[in-house]
Amino acid sequence: MLPPITIHEIVTQEAFDAVSGQWVAVQESAGLKHPFLDVAWISGWWPRMVKEGAEPIILAACIDGQYCGFAAFQRLHNGIKILEAFAQEFCDFVDWLCDPVHEDAVGQAFVQWLEEQRTRYDVISFFNIYPDGFCARAVREHTSLQLTEYSVAPHITIHGSYEDYLASLKKKFVSDTRRRQRKLEREQGKSEYFVVSSRKEIPPLMDIVALWLGARRSKKAGESYLDRPGMKEHVCSLYMQLFDAGILHFSGISIKDKIIALNIAFRY
Repeated sequence: MLPPITIHEIVTQEAFDAVSGQWVAVQESAGLKHPFLDVAWISGWWPRMVKEGAEPIILAACIDGQYCGFAAFQRLHNGIKILEAFAQEFCDFVDWLCDPVHEDAVGQAFVQWLEEQRTRYDVISFFNIYPDGFCARAVREHTSLQLTEYSVAPHITIHGSYEDYLASLKKKFVSDTRRRQRKLEREQGKSEYFVVSSRKEIPPLMDIVALWLGARRSKKAGESYLDRPGMKEHVCSLYMQLFDAGILHFSGISIKDKIIALNIAFRY
């Protein structure tokens, strides 16, 4: 029989930084390398989420004083009380951390904590829960809640050539990419594939990211999250941090030194 599990709520970045080593140890024991559970991701978004009006809260599960699981949430008070996954607006998917030995017990404890929050909040909202992850398993096994279908986050595992990049895409995307490339080359000249190899190359790309993100998501200026005050600078800093950690990949296509396509993907 396992010893009882104790759940601690971590509500300051200083307290989170103090357990970051244990977070990394649990992440390594779980074999999860994806970026949205990385210490750099949590630490990088923490001050920004506070600036956005959120109150981050990390659940830490302990057995005999040893950390064995973590789950990241945040509180919002926008006229109504909301509990949601940490920085979920900016995550491709949401998951929790736990070492494999204690997964069932920790999952049950986290779900019980969530059940206890129902009377404290007007809305409890989580989306993009990774279907094969610890969080999804805990929800399925310990609640009657239903999970909606989820599309897996984009990721990349290649480093080098343009052909390697195309080989990582689905066939229909390869055909569409080549068709667009041929059209641009007829109109503007021969294209070249590039891979960003230094963090110094990232800041000049942020204006392009902001422009294209806004164009894709909205026809109106100012509606992209990168248009929020200070957000572009924050994301740039976080991108450089994740790039240094080997988590983020940048590549693209240029014609006559003008970037016509940009690929930003996580490595995991």
